[in-house]
Amino acid sequence: MHRVRFRDPDGELRTGEWLADEATISANPGPTGRVTFPDDTYSLDEVDVLAPAEPTKIVCVGLNYEDHAAEQGKDLPDRPLLFLKGPNTVASHGQTVELLAGKERIEYEAELGVVIGQECRNVGHEDAIDVVAGFTCVNDLSNRDDQQIEQNWVRGKAFDGAAPMGPVLATPDEV
Repeated sequence: MHRVRFRDPDGELRTGEWLADEATISANPGPTGRVTFPDDTYSLDEVDVLAPAEPTKIVCVGLNYEDHAAEQGKDLPDRPLLFLKGPNTVASHGQTVELLAGKERIEYEAELGVVIGQECRNVGHEDAIDVVAGFTCVNDLSNRDDQQIEQNWVRGKAFDGAAPMGPVLATPDEV
């Protein structure tokens, strides 16, 4: 199933399914079963499509393949290089992102977003898929001007709108 979050014509926040024709959305119960709506169908021009998730934090893995490490003039690290993006970085699919003034090197990277659907800790490889709510497209925007002069990547990776995502959350059974 391709889940989608949107505001209906009355401004209500809803969860629904992105239908196969890609021009309509059907409002139905959210993935947790705690939210229910009538089975309404909307065309895309009637609604505002939102980011498919509202993360409290985004955990990112950097320099996780050889070609990208080489682009940066670095070796592949022995351990994954992790960094965080906050909720302020989320932008909805198609939303205009205001780029940072005076910066010349704003770059983008297409990423696979894995959305964890429940609180968890120390989950083993064999059980990891059980806590995944779904997958989405993420555009990782980077302010390379600041990122490359600081050891801490916050200034380069965590500016407002630096993680456009969506439009849908594909459930694990769809992938």
